[in-house]
Amino acid sequence: MIEALDVWMVRDGKPFDSGAGHVASSLFPPTAFTLQGMLRSLAINRSSLNWDDYARGADSALKVQIGDPLAEEPADQLGAFWMRGPYLARREDSGIVRYFPLPADVVQRGNQLHVLRNRDDLALKDELPDPPLWLAEDKFATLYRSGGQFSPSQCVQEADLFVREERFGNAIDAATRTVRADEGMLYSASFIRPCSETGLLVQIPDAAPWETIFPQIGAVEYAKLGGEGRAARIERIDFSANAEMRSAQDASKLILITPAYFVQGVPTFTGITARALGRASPFGGWDLAKRRPRPIRRYAPPG
Repeated sequence: MIEALDVWMVRDGKPFDSGAGHVASSLFPPTAFTLQGMLRSLAINRSSLNWDDYARGADSALKVQIGDPLAEEPADQLGAFWMRGPYLARREDSGIVRYFPLPADVVQRGNQLHVLRNRDDLALKDELPDPPLWLAEDKFATLYRSGGQFSPSQCVQEADLFVREERFGNAIDAATRTVRADEGMLYSASFIRPCSETGLLVQIPDAAPWETIFPQIGAVEYAKLGGEGRAARIERIDFSANAEMRSAQDASKLILITPAYFVQGVPTFTGITARALGRASPFGGWDLAKRRPRPIRRYAPPG
């Protein structure tokens, strides 16, 4: 479980360079790029190596465990490392509960939410829920999978899980470290403040080096996450997914609960009757190993 000790800023894929834009928006939950980068950086920092030694291959075992970002073969770039998530999650009386955004085939009709059953079920009066709503994992497995209708009050609003804080500032002159007063240097940055007991959930291998960094349930580490290196608390927890989420039905749906990148576009499947796609999300980021921006790619959003 990864929880904020302060606000977080995780940039989306929009440009934020001089002359390109003056608003830095935050993406939440962040992409897997951000979380795997934080965790692999933690592994290097907790080893006996500095970053230059790691880059030179001073510890070949660690490179096998967490990968080599400079490797030519994609399979070697992650090594034995894998990760599921991140998922938005909250500590509740029943334990850790994951929350998922409403799927794209849920529309609002009056005061009720309806799960579309086929392509003829969409009416012009249908609207997307506003503000965006989230479903707890157990309700996702029952209310949504039943294919009927349910109330927005059975969902959770974004503001109950995290809030966005807008902050303003002036650009800093890199040479003098003073505020620049010339025109166009005012900017706005969006930060994320998760609500109490709310954070991110990821699953990683129960193997080296993680079994040393997090030797038992309750083990805690601290790391920097996102822009400005804001603090994150990482705790090893015992978690089991809702059993109903894994049960099969006669008619199946494929629902993205994290963003997905398809090299050849959205795949097609034999027997598919309909699909609901949200607007593509552009993701980029910073390649720490190669010290350059990552190429911006368009991902299918969750839902």
